[in-house]
Amino acid sequence: SGNVQFSVEKSKLQVFQASIREEALIDPYSGHYKLLNILIEMTEGKTECSLSVSAVFDLPMSVPKYVSRKKPRPAVVKEGGGTIAGIYRHVADSVFTIVSGDKGGTAFAIDDGLLVTNAHVVGTNKKVRVFPVDGSEFSASVISLDGGGADLAFLSPDTPLDVSPLPLLDDLPMVGSQILVIGTPAGLEGTLTTGVVSQLRQREGGMWWVQIDATVNKGNSGGPIINLNGDVIGVATQRSLVKEGHVGLNFGISSMEVRNALSTRNATLRK
Repeated sequence: SGNVQFSVEKSKLQVFQASIREEALIDPYSGHYKLLNILIEMTEGKTECSLSVSAVFDLPMSVPKYVSRKKPRPAVVKEGGGTIAGIYRHVADSVFTIVSGDKGGTAFAIDDGLLVTNAHVVGTNKKVRVFPVDGSEFSASVISLDGGGADLAFLSPDTPLDVSPLPLLDDLPMVGSQILVIGTPAGLEGTLTTGVVSQLRQREGGMWWVQIDATVNKGNSGGPIINLNGDVIGVATQRSLVKEGHVGLNFGISSMEVRNALSTRNATLRK
């Protein structure tokens, strides 16, 4: 529990009203809610003022009232692209935090009610824990896995998804196009980083990778790389095609490879 204390230096305080807007983040590793951005609005007669208080509370997961409820998505105009903020608001609900044993990562919704993530996030587990942005939790079964070059895993949620699937680009993106990456680095869900497509790389076996300069850290693995039309152009991975130690040199598995893996997933169902 926690308390926020504040004072108003007014000689005459006749009318006082306060409302608190609660927004929270859930840390799947510690099992606590982080309560942030408390907005207190005060009214004195006809004079209005607001006080923004920054605070962090550690609350047990049995107190769901501190979790923000899911809000309807605003529309994003796709013709000609959108803003980074608009695209983020539009797709954020379709991105999930994944906990698989002692590993954490990211996944996102695609067609057929499935989630896609990295195979190295799933590991050898047949079940993973999934955390939507509203702070709830459900399980998902690993139905298809490619731990080889593609590093992709497909998950089937135990409960139907109530979010929109993210569209997969059916072509390679243009070098220089703006992108955003959403994931859960260091357990910080919903983290947004931005950048551009630096280059397209074709590796052994003809597989296409997207090189980006957006920041990708541990926990981003499995998250979507999205263009300004709202299309997924790749799946972020912390695995590098080059030796570690380089800054601004990150990679994602092309959405074309995700489509190819989807078309053959029935042949690789995990027993």
